[in-house]
Amino acid sequence: MQSAHSRAARRATSPSIDIDKSLKALKAPEEDVLSAATLAAKEYAGVTKKQKPKPMSRHQRLRKEKGMARADAVMDKTETKIIKSKSKGRIVRDRAVCASRADKRRAWGF
Repeated sequence: MQSAHSRAARRATSPSIDIDKSLKALKAPEEDVLSAATLAAKEYAGVTKKQKPKPMSRHQRLRKEKGMARADAVMDKTETKIIKSKSKGRIVRDRAVCASRADKRRAWGF
């Protein structure tokens, strides 16, 4: 007698295969009834629930205000840095123009 949980029992053919032989007589459908358009995903498919926007809690509101204040401070710093950088770039460019003029003068022997 063989155990029901043994390896041999698991590898044996399932008894349900021999039960219904009428399924073997059925033929597969010749033509596919469903088209690609029928099977395609729809935009409105799925269950959706409309959510109402909830008011922020006090802590969330304060955190958002603090972040906005920091962002303003960073923008101000960046703005001043850009202005300084442009003025420095102007000075460097002017020096380069003066140097190129001096080089031309030296090349001509003035």
